[in-house]
Amino acid sequence: MRRRRRGWVGMGLVGLAVAALAAGGASQVAFGSPTSSQRGRMDSRARNAWGPPTCPAPSGPSDPITAIIYASTNADRARADLRPLAWNPQLYCLALESSRRLGGSGTLVHRDLNALLRSAAYRSYQTVGENLLRGSIGLGGEEMEAAWMRSPEHRANILSGAFTSMGVGMFTSPDGMVYVTENFGG
Repeated sequence: MRRRRRGWVGMGLVGLAVAALAAGGASQVAFGSPTSSQRGRMDSRARNAWGPPTCPAPSGPSDPITAIIYASTNADRARADLRPLAWNPQLYCLALESSRRLGGSGTLVHRDLNALLRSAAYRSYQTVGENLLRGSIGLGGEEMEAAWMRSPEHRANILSGAFTSMGVGMFTSPDGMVYVTENFGG
Protein backbone atom coordinates (compact mmCIF):
# COMPACT_ATOMS: atom_id res chain seq x y z
CA MET A 1 0.00 0.00 0.00
CA ARG A 2 1.29 3.46 -0.79
CA ARG A 3 -0.12 6.78 0.34
CA ARG A 4 0.76 10.17 -1.08
CA ARG A 5 -0.35 13.42 0.45
CA ARG A 6 -2.63 14.07 -2.56
CA GLY A 7 -4.61 10.85 -2.90
CA TRP A 8 -4.21 7.10 -3.06
CA VAL A 9 -1.89 5.50 -5.56
CA GLY A 10 -3.49 2.33 -6.95
CA MET A 11 -2.94 -0.82 -4.92
CA GLY A 12 -5.41 -3.63 -4.66
CA LEU A 13 -4.14 -7.02 -3.55
CA VAL A 14 -5.49 -8.42 -0.32
CA GLY A 15 -4.41 -11.68 1.22
CA LEU A 16 -3.04 -13.20 -1.96
CA ALA A 17 -1.35 -16.45 -1.05
CA VAL A 18 1.53 -17.58 -3.16
CA ALA A 19 3.71 -20.62 -2.89
CA ALA A 20 7.37 -19.96 -2.34
CA LEU A 21 10.20 -22.43 -1.96
CA ALA A 22 12.02 -22.40 1.33
CA ALA A 23 15.06 -24.41 2.26
CA GLY A 24 12.94 -27.22 3.66
CA GLY A 25 10.39 -27.43 0.85
CA ALA A 26 7.25 -25.53 -0.07
CA SER A 27 6.04 -22.81 2.25
CA GLN A 28 2.98 -20.61 2.17
CA VAL A 29 3.39 -16.89 2.02
CA ALA A 30 0.60 -14.36 2.33
CA PHE A 31 0.78 -10.66 1.74
CA GLY A 32 -1.60 -7.85 1.00
CA SER A 33 -2.48 -4.26 0.39
CA PRO A 34 -5.94 -2.88 1.07
CA THR A 35 -8.20 -1.91 -1.79
CA SER A 36 -9.78 1.54 -1.82
CA SER A 37 -13.08 0.12 -0.53
CA GLN A 38 -11.34 -1.66 2.33
CA ARG A 39 -9.39 1.41 3.38
CA GLY A 40 -12.62 3.15 4.26
CA ARG A 41 -13.76 0.20 6.35
CA MET A 42 -10.64 -0.22 8.47
CA ASP A 43 -11.60 -0.67 12.10
CA SER A 44 -11.11 2.69 13.84
CA ARG A 45 -9.77 0.89 16.93
CA ALA A 46 -7.02 -0.66 14.77
CA ARG A 47 -6.28 2.70 13.14
CA ASN A 48 -5.94 4.46 16.47
CA ALA A 49 -3.74 1.72 17.93
CA TRP A 50 -0.95 2.40 15.42
CA GLY A 51 0.87 5.35 16.93
CA PRO A 52 4.42 6.37 16.10
CA PRO A 53 6.75 3.61 17.25
CA THR A 54 9.75 4.06 19.46
CA CYS A 55 12.64 1.63 19.57
CA PRO A 56 16.41 1.57 19.70
CA ALA A 57 16.90 1.93 15.96
CA PRO A 58 19.99 0.37 14.41
CA SER A 59 21.95 2.19 11.72
CA GLY A 60 21.41 -0.76 9.37
CA PRO A 61 19.46 -4.03 9.14
CA SER A 62 19.35 -5.76 12.52
CA ASP A 63 19.60 -9.41 11.44
CA PRO A 64 20.73 -11.50 8.45
CA ILE A 65 17.24 -11.94 6.95
CA THR A 66 16.34 -8.24 6.98
CA ALA A 67 19.83 -7.49 5.63
CA ILE A 68 19.10 -9.81 2.69
CA ILE A 69 15.70 -8.19 2.11
CA TYR A 70 17.28 -4.73 2.18
CA ALA A 71 20.07 -5.75 -0.21
CA SER A 72 17.62 -7.58 -2.51
CA THR A 73 15.31 -4.57 -2.63
CA ASN A 74 18.19 -2.34 -3.68
CA ALA A 75 19.39 -4.95 -6.22
CA ASP A 76 15.90 -5.00 -7.76
CA ARG A 77 15.95 -1.20 -7.90
CA ALA A 78 19.40 -1.21 -9.52
CA ARG A 79 18.14 -3.58 -12.24
CA ALA A 80 15.39 -1.01 -12.90
CA ASP A 81 17.96 1.83 -13.07
CA LEU A 82 16.69 3.35 -9.81
CA ARG A 83 18.75 4.77 -6.97
CA PRO A 84 19.20 2.59 -3.90
CA LEU A 85 17.06 3.25 -0.85
CA ALA A 86 18.89 4.49 2.22
CA TRP A 87 18.36 2.58 5.46
CA ASN A 88 16.01 4.62 7.64
CA PRO A 89 16.02 3.90 11.41
CA GLN A 90 12.63 5.61 11.88
CA LEU A 91 11.04 3.44 9.18
CA TYR A 92 12.74 0.39 10.71
CA CYS A 93 11.03 1.13 14.05
CA LEU A 94 7.72 1.56 12.25
CA ALA A 95 8.20 -1.75 10.41
CA LEU A 96 9.27 -3.63 13.53
CA GLU A 97 6.29 -2.35 15.51
CA SER A 98 3.98 -3.34 12.66
CA SER A 99 5.44 -6.85 12.42
CA ARG A 100 5.14 -7.33 16.19
CA ARG A 101 1.50 -6.22 16.20
CA LEU A 102 0.64 -8.39 13.20
CA GLY A 103 2.34 -11.41 14.75
CA GLY A 104 0.53 -10.82 18.02
CA SER A 105 -2.85 -10.68 16.31
CA GLY A 106 -2.16 -13.26 13.58
CA THR A 107 -3.49 -10.91 10.89
CA LEU A 108 -2.25 -8.82 7.97
CA VAL A 109 -3.75 -5.37 8.51
CA HIS A 110 -2.12 -2.24 7.14
CA ARG A 111 -1.73 0.80 9.30
CA ASP A 112 -3.56 3.95 8.23
CA LEU A 113 -0.86 5.65 6.17
CA ASN A 114 -3.01 8.76 5.84
CA ALA A 115 -2.99 9.21 9.61
CA LEU A 116 0.72 8.41 9.69
CA LEU A 117 1.50 11.25 7.25
CA ARG A 118 -0.53 13.66 9.41
CA SER A 119 1.33 12.70 12.59
CA ALA A 120 4.08 15.00 13.82
CA ALA A 121 6.69 12.23 13.67
CA TYR A 122 6.15 11.68 9.92
CA ARG A 123 5.20 15.16 8.75
CA SER A 124 8.49 15.53 6.84
CA TYR A 125 7.52 12.70 4.45
CA GLN A 126 5.68 13.40 1.19
CA THR A 127 4.84 9.74 0.62
CA VAL A 128 5.04 6.47 2.53
CA GLY A 129 4.44 2.87 1.54
CA GLU A 130 4.11 -0.49 3.23
CA ASN A 131 4.51 -4.11 2.14
CA LEU A 132 3.45 -6.91 4.48
CA LEU A 133 4.28 -10.60 4.38
CA ARG A 134 3.43 -13.62 6.52
CA GLY A 135 5.28 -16.88 5.95
CA SER A 136 6.48 -20.00 7.66
CA ILE A 137 9.70 -20.04 9.61
CA GLY A 138 12.63 -20.96 7.40
CA LEU A 139 11.53 -18.70 4.57
CA GLY A 140 14.59 -16.77 3.43
CA GLY A 141 14.99 -13.10 2.63
CA GLU A 142 15.44 -13.82 -1.09
CA GLU A 143 12.14 -15.75 -1.19
CA MET A 144 10.34 -12.95 0.64
CA GLU A 145 11.61 -10.31 -1.79
CA ALA A 146 10.79 -12.58 -4.76
CA ALA A 147 7.21 -13.01 -3.48
CA TRP A 148 6.75 -9.23 -3.24
CA MET A 149 8.26 -8.74 -6.70
CA ARG A 150 5.74 -11.21 -8.20
CA SER A 151 2.90 -8.99 -6.97
CA PRO A 152 2.35 -5.91 -9.17
CA GLU A 153 1.22 -3.82 -6.19
CA HIS A 154 4.17 -4.70 -3.99
CA ARG A 155 6.60 -4.46 -6.89
CA ALA A 156 5.30 -0.92 -7.47
CA ASN A 157 6.31 0.04 -3.92
CA ILE A 158 9.75 -1.55 -4.27
CA LEU A 159 10.38 0.14 -7.63
CA SER A 160 8.81 3.52 -6.87
CA GLY A 161 11.05 6.46 -7.70
CA ALA A 162 9.15 8.50 -5.09
CA PHE A 163 10.79 6.57 -2.24
CA THR A 164 14.27 7.44 -0.99
CA SER A 165 14.55 5.31 2.15
CA MET A 166 13.22 2.18 3.80
CA GLY A 167 13.18 0.08 6.94
CA VAL A 168 12.44 -3.63 7.35
CA GLY A 169 11.17 -5.24 10.55
CA MET A 170 10.57 -8.92 11.24
CA PHE A 171 8.84 -10.81 14.05
CA THR A 172 8.39 -14.55 14.61
CA SER A 173 5.18 -15.42 16.42
CA PRO A 174 4.93 -18.24 18.99
CA ASP A 175 3.23 -20.45 16.37
CA GLY A 176 6.29 -20.22 14.11
CA MET A 177 4.91 -17.76 11.56
CA VAL A 178 7.17 -14.96 10.39
CA TYR A 179 5.71 -11.46 9.89
CA VAL A 180 7.73 -9.00 7.84
CA THR A 181 6.99 -5.35 7.10
CA GLU A 182 8.80 -3.15 4.61
CA ASN A 183 8.16 0.56 5.12
CA PHE A 184 9.18 3.08 2.47
CA GLY A 185 9.43 6.85 2.68
CA GLY A 186 10.08 9.76 0.41
